Amino acid sequence: MKIALVYKAFEFFTFEIFSTMLKKRGHNVRLFFFPSLFDDYSIRSKRLAKIFSEESSILKDIEDFAPDMLFFSITTDSLVWNNKIARSLRETLKDSIFLAGGAHPTIIGKEFLKRYPFYDLAVRGMGDEAIISLSLEKSYEDIKGLIYKKDEKIIENDWQVLPDKEFLDTIPDKELFYKKMPYLRKYHTTFAQYGCNYRCSFCIHSSLKKEKNYSIKKRDLGVIIKELERAKQRGSEYVIFYDDDLLSDKTFATELLDLYKEKIRLPFICITHPLSASEDMVKHLKDSGCIGVEIGTQIIDETIRKEVLNRFEDDNSIKNALSLFK
Repeated sequence: MKIALVYKAFEFFTFEIFSTMLKKRGHNVRLFFFPSLFDDYSIRSKRLAKIFSEESSILKDIEDFAPDMLFFSITTDSLVWNNKIARSLRETLKDSIFLAGGAHPTIIGKEFLKRYPFYDLAVRGMGDEAIISLSLEKSYEDIKGLIYKKDEKIIENDWQVLPDKEFLDTIPDKELFYKKMPYLRKYHTTFAQYGCNYRCSFCIHSSLKKEKNYSIKKRDLGVIIKELERAKQRGSEYVIFYDDDLLSDKTFATELLDLYKEKIRLPFICITHPLSASEDMVKHLKDSGCIGVEIGTQIIDETIRKEVLNRFEDDNSIKNALSLFK
């Protein structure tokens, strides 16, 4: 099967995992990456975007590839752009399956196909089981998380938020994006675990937990280290962990940091929460090579933080956490 992964502007770890999983099964996987210069989330200029646009040539490349399936990962921010691309391709790729996944379809469920009928299918959750099952041409009724049309009705199968074991144990296909953005080779982005313990009102996890309560899923430490050893061999100079809170489980974090210090020894950056930062864990981060930590506080008003954002760390907790990283 020929499978097109459609994305814009940034590297996407999930597609890198999907690529490895699909290629392992013998599928022809191609990333169609739209650089979207001067038209991303940080810099927008209609005039410059038009001058540097590669949209027409990339759309032609997709049409020439004639994929059996196209996968769009859609956030609310990228919805308008993805819909524009999908509508354009729908006119010529009438026999291809258009599959929409990502945060936006996950949140609104089968309403997505009602609103945007030019997609054939949508998926709730991570989508790892769905895209593999579709590539193996399994029956729609048996595919977890799938949203599909049948007898003029839209059917939504049961779904789960976090990925299955195969996804967690798979090493990402970094060349997928490196070919398009060679400057990415300087650093390596990864995840050690999926999910979050908190329910901040502005975050997707708060919406997901209203429907599906779940615990954090951790990747195998051996797989993570193997992935990072390959990154080091490729010449990556530092690592970025994009976990929502790398220190959420101190036992897991300690084991990971010990292995990292022993086998990787590259500078790294991570994200944590004020309530997860402790003197011993901050020392462990520093000893393992951490050069930067992102801590979200969102707003300095404690009342708004609690009553509006659903964050319950007080001002003293934030001050204490920040003081540890001096």
